[in-house]
Amino acid sequence: MLGFPHKPSEKAEKQYLALCEELRTTASGKSRTYWLITGATSSLRHRRSGGDTDFPDEVDRSGHYPEGAVKQILVNAYERNSAARQACIDHHGANCAICNFNFEACYGAVGRGFIHVHHLLPLALRNAAYEVDPINDLRPVCPNCHAMLHKSDPPFSIEEMRELMASSE
Repeated sequence: MLGFPHKPSEKAEKQYLALCEELRTTASGKSRTYWLITGATSSLRHRRSGGDTDFPDEVDRSGHYPEGAVKQILVNAYERNSAARQACIDHHGANCAICNFNFEACYGAVGRGFIHVHHLLPLALRNAAYEVDPINDLRPVCPNCHAMLHKSDPPFSIEEMRELMASSE
């Protein structure tokens, strides 16, 4: 979010807590900071009033496909350690731990070393910074499998995803 301030915001915090209440969920006890991005609040009102589908990739049958509006979003960003990522890949390899896909085998040199790294316990569930163990806490996964892991909250386990794949064959 280059160019926008990242700091605590009383207004954003109140909105976050109101949203948690509206969704009937409990806000985490973590302190939060927010990127304050201005503009396009009408787009957010439209979304909250049910103006969009729950499936953003569905085709709009009206023939109009507006894009590029600026939206205000509130996110938590978690620090990632690139050395831990590399240690995970060095130990486990660059094949997906779920489907065994290897980008280099498919795309050649341009795919060498490309792989996502998944936290077995999501950072969002931890209450504070911690010392990551790249061998026991992380696994290499391809982007498709990584997305599928996170279709569940909490995320599916590596083993559950393997079972889902095996049962669909």
